[in-house]
Amino acid sequence: MNLAPELTTRLEAIKSLLAIGEFELIEMAAQRLEDHRIEPAIAEILNLLRDRRFSAASDQIGKLLAEGARIVPWTDPEIALLKAELGKLAEDVARVEADKAEVDHLMARFMAAHNRHLGGK
Repeated sequence: MNLAPELTTRLEAIKSLLAIGEFELIEMAAQRLEDHRIEPAIAEILNLLRDRRFSAASDQIGKLLAEGARIVPWTDPEIALLKAELGKLAEDVARVEADKAEVDHLMARFMAAHNRHLGGK
């Protein structure tokens, strides 16, 4: 089963809550997994949590996370930085283009005034 990052994070959170015995929070966190119940592994974990078989649920979560960690789509951390840099450069280009448009407008007004007062060649 290929785990989405959000699902992985939720499972890790539930496993951590199980480790510290936060049973009220576990119930709330388990509710967030209900949308993924169609997956047999998630359904099994939810059933174990519902039956208050917390040790078995923690084991199943550990197995599922280990299985999901075997094949993980790799994302280059530099991509986020490059995207942010690209966004900043795009803002800079837009600002320079606006400045250029303003200078072009001022030059056109100057040329029009120049021609009006001194005549064109």
